[in-house]
Amino acid sequence: DRTPPWVMPTTNGAAPALPRRAFEAWPKLYDLYRRGVTEGLLHTYAEHFLGRSPVTSGILSTTTRRALGSVQDPDLRARLTPDYRLGCKRLVFSDALYPALQAPGVEVVRSDIAALTAEGIETTDGVVRGADTVILATGYHVERFHQPMALTGPDGRTLEALWADGPVAHRGVGVPGFPNLHFVLGPGSPIANVSSIEVAEWQARYIAQLVSLAGSGPLALTQAAFEAGQRLAEKAAVRSVWASGGCSSWYRTGDRFILSAERPRNFRRALRAPDPSEYDRLSAA
Repeated sequence: DRTPPWVMPTTNGAAPALPRRAFEAWPKLYDLYRRGVTEGLLHTYAEHFLGRSPVTSGILSTTTRRALGSVQDPDLRARLTPDYRLGCKRLVFSDALYPALQAPGVEVVRSDIAALTAEGIETTDGVVRGADTVILATGYHVERFHQPMALTGPDGRTLEALWADGPVAHRGVGVPGFPNLHFVLGPGSPIANVSSIEVAEWQARYIAQLVSLAGSGPLALTQAAFEAGQRLAEKAAVRSVWASGGCSSWYRTGDRFILSAERPRNFRRALRAPDPSEYDRLSAA
């Protein structure tokens, strides 16, 4: 199996009839409800991953460890216990995972695969297990972003060279030396465990404003603005779970972080409108 995840129980029951009828009658009421849930998560759940809420961290730790305790077999429970701090890797929300792994006929195998044979899967301990179907869930290179597409700036420098030590971007949107190149969910975003859709919408509105500001000439992010933003991001990352939780995951590449460790409300505020002083206007080609 993969590295065992921390599992957060979740209840997805049917919505009560009265609130459902109210939301159908007054759609704006549902919008307010959804906004309240989002804001609540920004100020509580997300704070754990940024290392800013011991209370939230304690609640999450207690809840996930209690769920793990539902695994009756001590040996299986040990194999399903993560060796890293909660939040270092993606948290799994499920009421079904632990019961499924304890069902008759289910075996959790920690040995590496040595070979696929005519009979099934052979692991490094020499055991061959019969298999009708093999699903390869080997992950992906989330840190590569635009690659293998090659991008070259006006000065001849490639984006691949700029990102040789790991991908970085100002507010997850832009990099110096590449005028009018804007990312949605670029390096340094999304943030904490905030919805990627939500962050993409913040960035899309920000980029739309940049396009309007550009007018007839391209806008180039200044090196000073880029470096100042990176210093703030690095300072925020120091206290995050990704820096202190024994992490080895796609959330970080070397000393750089794929996600932002800024507080969500600060990140959102910075994306409300571009600061013209952070950009140089270039003459149109």
